Amino acid sequence: MHDIPLNDTQRFFAEKNHNLVYKFLHEKNLPASEYYDIIIFGYLRAVQRYLTDPNLAGYSFATVAWRAMEGEIVNAHRTARRRFRVIRFVRPRQTYTGHLTRHSTPTVTDEEALRESEVALLLHALAKRVTPQQ
Repeated sequence: MHDIPLNDTQRFFAEKNHNLVYKFLHEKNLPASEYYDIIIFGYLRAVQRYLTDPNLAGYSFATVAWRAMEGEIVNAHRTARRRFRVIRFVRPRQTYTGHLTRHSTPTVTDEEALRESEVALLLHALAKRVTPQQ
């Protein structure tokens, strides 16, 4: 049903009730410029479902559409949270000399060594929890 275009009846019904999209955006205080493209797909799927699923006959179309649009907002936020971030780890003790070899700074204090050990343990724990792609 996701890729099936609306038939004429569904298209007319969607046009007739399109004000629900703007009412939803207004009541949720969402800018149309940012969220219209997200929720319109939920709205159109609600139109298709409402006109084809007899189990929805006991509900108003506004209820079905509202739930579908809320679901699209939740999905968009969930997707945004899942996007991975690139984290760079820089080893402060090493310096690049301009050649193909690296040289470590010869003096390391106990505090620096402890910090480096903690970072290594944290990275090890983190590596256990992420997927290979992350």
